[in-house]
Amino acid sequence: MCVKLNNKEIIEILKNHARDIEEIKDELFKGYFREHSEESFEVIEYFKEYIESINNYISSCKTSVKKASGFPFVIIESIVEVQDMDDGEIYRYRIVLPYEQFPDESVDCASCLSPLGRGLLLKRIGQRVDIPVPSATLRYTIRDIIIPEEILEKYTKANSRESKNLGPPTGTSVYI
Repeated sequence: MCVKLNNKEIIEILKNHARDIEEIKDELFKGYFREHSEESFEVIEYFKEYIESINNYISSCKTSVKKASGFPFVIIESIVEVQDMDDGEIYRYRIVLPYEQFPDESVDCASCLSPLGRGLLLKRIGQRVDIPVPSATLRYTIRDIIIPEEILEKYTKANSRESKNLGPPTGTSVYI
């Protein structure tokens, strides 16, 4: 199913997402990283910059009911479709929190803390990226950003669709 979101809805999703990541990062930090280690400070700074980037985007946006041309950039929990610039192959990655997995085998998961996840986060459709990974450098073009249905439902007002007699969303992903 394909749902077009307006700018106001996208901003609502981003605000709620930033709030959730702010809450989750503390639990993640306490559960997986030793306090006062170099790695822990890097993770704290990484999430701080990630949330700050989202909030800066929100601050610069005009809220309107005008339909957006697509989601503005890759976020944690989104699916990003990329094309390999070397061989033309298409790949889909769901950007996840560390140690998170999803049952959809048609999409590979990339931790937001991995080189691949870091290289894709906050990128826009059409943007070209070079991502150094241990065995090579991945050269991708961002083709699409997909917000899975369960994430869309989590971050938007569930009753707004039903009050318009649209019923609950169907399908597995929401393309915006």
